[in-house]
Formats: sequence, structure tokens, C-alpha cells
Amino acid sequence: MEIREAYTLLEESKAYGQKYALGDWKYKYYLLLARIYCSEGLYDLARDCILEGKAHYFMNPLPDEITLEDMEIMIDNAETPHHTDHKPPFIKENANQLLSELLTVRELEVLALIVSGLSNQEICDTLFLALSTVKGYNQNIFRKLQVNRRTQAVAKAKELGLV
Repeated sequence: MEIREAYTLLEESKAYGQKYALGDWKYKYYLLLARIYCSEGLYDLARDCILEGKAHYFMNPLPDEITLEDMEIMIDNAETPHHTDHKPPFIKENANQLLSELLTVRELEVLALIVSGLSNQEICDTLFLALSTVKGYNQNIFRKLQVNRRTQAVAKAKELGLV
């Protein structure tokens, strides 16, 4: 996506967040703006967005794909690419691009919970989903990773750098 288009879409989302009084729109706005700034190498502006985002943090029962803390690590990694203690920024997104059929954000969330050892019922409780929905996500994940079992999915996800 072009950076200019990303800015335009983000500004459009800002209007909707204000219009519909979404509780976490400011937090997410600054989080996404930080990601855009980071991708352009504007690290000081990205850090300013993180500070602003923290001021507008709103507890949401659905987990974020990337948190402000994750974003800080990504900025640190991007600023010092020779540093090898952390994975390069946005590695999960890049790893997902290697698949013939991309995992959705929700499938990546479910996969991360599978990797962390949660049962289907625990995933239901964590994400507020029905058991049948979680099982459906599992099947989609298995198909896209070309595996048959949870253990294989965990191994493949780690091998690809998805988690």
C-alpha cells in the first residue's frame, strides 16, 4: 500500500471513530500512525504517537494485533538494524506473506493462543467465541499451513516465524 493512501485511510477512519464514538479509536489511531511513521523511518514521530496513544489507552476485550509496547520494540529494532536480540520489525506480517493463502488477523490470534498451549475451550473464553467458531478457525489454520494437527501447526508457525 502506498504511504499516502495509508495516511488517507487512517484519516478517514478517524472521522468514523469520532462519528460513532468508538471508545478505543484514538488509541488505535495513534498506534497505526506510529506504524506508518516507523515504516517511513520517522522514529521520533512514531515515538510521539506511542506516547499519545498511551494517553488514550482504552481497555478492549479483544486483543490487539500489535500493542504500543510491541510498537516500541519495532521502532528500537528499526533504528538499530544491527541489533540481533529481537526479530526485525513486522516479521509476522512478512512471514504471513509467504503462505499461498494468508492467515487473517483473527486466525493469527487463534494460532498464537494454540502455540501458547491453550485448549479450544480456553481460546473460546479468551476471545469470547463459540467452540464451533474456534474449531472452524483451527481447520482454516490447518488448511492454510498445510498441516493436520495442532502440534504440526505450532511447529510450522514457529518455522515460518508467524509466532
